[in-house]
Amino acid sequence: EIRYEPLRWLQVSPTWKIGRALLRRGGRYAAPPECFFLAGHEGPIAEGEIQRGCAWATQMIHKLSPVSPK
Repeated sequence: EIRYEPLRWLQVSPTWKIGRALLRRGGRYAAPPECFFLAGHEGPIAEGEIQRGCAWATQMIHKLSPVSPK
């Protein structure tokens, strides 16, 4: 999810609603929902958010990659 930084606490997060629906239906998180922020209302991406996004994506790749047999 991407949000505008100054309004981060005023915005409703659909990711948590979707997550609750997933859990109610027996699903599970690979990782908790994550929000990434814009510096302005229409961008650019806030400082450090690309690095956070890359780290989050790398975590997802490792968690969701199939385990190779030894």
